[in-house]
Amino acid sequence: MRVTAACLTVDMDHAEVLAQIEQLEEERDAELIGDPGRVALRRGTAQVVRSGGGVGILAPTPEGVHGLDVVAGEGDYRAVIDEAIATIPQSEPIRLWVRDGEPGDTRFTQERRLLIMGRSLPGPQLVVPKGIEIRAFEPTSDVYEWLGVNNDAFEGHPENGAWERSDLEARMSAPWFDPDGLRMAWEGDVLAGSCWVKQYPQGVGEIHVVGVATSHQGRGLGKMLVLEGMRWMSEHGDDEVILYTEADNTAVGLYERLGFEVQSTLESMIYRVS
Repeated sequence: MRVTAACLTVDMDHAEVLAQIEQLEEERDAELIGDPGRVALRRGTAQVVRSGGGVGILAPTPEGVHGLDVVAGEGDYRAVIDEAIATIPQSEPIRLWVRDGEPGDTRFTQERRLLIMGRSLPGPQLVVPKGIEIRAFEPTSDVYEWLGVNNDAFEGHPENGAWERSDLEARMSAPWFDPDGLRMAWEGDVLAGSCWVKQYPQGVGEIHVVGVATSHQGRGLGKMLVLEGMRWMSEHGDDEVILYTEADNTAVGLYERLGFEVQSTLESMIYRVS
């Protein structure tokens, strides 16, 4: 997945920046900025920094770290980072997301490593346990149930945890959002977990967020939800599925058993003034 981009030199507001980046992503069939940066742009909470033909998206996080995505050619990459560092107060850390093909920056130290895994579709056969019902997300009634399970499953996670309604609504406003693609697993009237599917152009789908309530973990529902997401994508025209996972996540073994292979990596690097 290539992540460097062409020039973005014209002054523009957040919506225009997002629209131009999304156009570049469609042309290159690659994700140039991560979901937190994209959401922050839609909400108007991102800071946009520029240098030459490059642009940086600074997205705030609940933990007080500024997530930085850089969309630039090699000649402007370091200069955009310099602008970002100059923009943020020195006491506040910056998290730089570095994808395959990007040079990174030696002033940053490695924090986390994500694997981008993928496989072809269709996937293995789905078996739904007795007592579990899977249905689509209902935006008018399921918001708080979904938020409760998501925040339970991802407690302490820097990107997926501690979501509020506005965080979910910002993602629901994305062009790719389809409530039918947010698959909800219920046991009676209790939400056990969900698998959120994101579709890209050219027949690629993503297991975007999959989470199981702590009260329902250890029952194989995570595997079931991944398979449900794969089933849904296959039925909606996708030929390939990808997902992002922490390199040290115990679920990596499950994904490998389901036929996923590592396609590329994504690293988070932290800059702190010593």
